[in-house]
Amino acid sequence: MGYTDFFDDLKDLEKIDWKLMTAKYWNATPEDPDRSRRRQAEFLVKTFFPWKLVKQIAVYGNATAKIVNDILEGNAPPIVIQQGWYY
Repeated sequence: MGYTDFFDDLKDLEKIDWKLMTAKYWNATPEDPDRSRRRQAEFLVKTFFPWKLVKQIAVYGNATAKIVNDILEGNAPPIVIQQGWYY
């Protein structure tokens, strides 16, 4: 998006619309047509992120949980089934 901002400093996390991030519904509205774009913010890590900072990994079902566990060879945080999540 031409009007999307990109940041590379942790202090800029305050610029995220945290209330929207926790909202169950985040579709665009006439009052706020930019909600869905803001809700899709990403936090990407370039080279390394320690597993000890990850509380859990959510997957849709048991088959995916097994695949993830096999890939990570059991060296990961708990894998939980969350079928109610959108992503």
